[in-house]
Amino acid sequence: MIADPRWVARAQREFTPEQLRHPVYRAMAEALFAGAREAPPPSPPGPELAEAWEALARPPEDGPFDAEAAWSTAVTWIKDRPRRERLADIDRLIGLAGPEQKEQLFEEKRALLAAGTARFRRKALQAEREPT
Repeated sequence: MIADPRWVARAQREFTPEQLRHPVYRAMAEALFAGAREAPPPSPPGPELAEAWEALARPPEDGPFDAEAAWSTAVTWIKDRPRRERLADIDRLIGLAGPEQKEQLFEEKRALLAAGTARFRRKALQAEREPT
């Protein structure tokens, strides 16, 4: 997004800064979504924002970088986080639940696992169909 503003427009369609947990990355997305083309002056979260901005603005040193693949992986991970977190919650709750609630939790877990599998299966099929 730092190197090419077209990625900012795409990001605005695919996620919100609030979905980013790390304060530096959230602040960076907020700045980019607001139209910034360079790191904002130091403020919370602090100088880490400028350091991260500069690091991400440099081209990768280890050869070609597949921005589309990195983007796809990152956005999928961001969007899937609530499902993964709910699965972790269910795993904690199952040990404390009574028989009826335990069955409900198992059903919810099965549905969440199936949803994740389908999502990642679709993503893999889409990647196979895209020209390289």
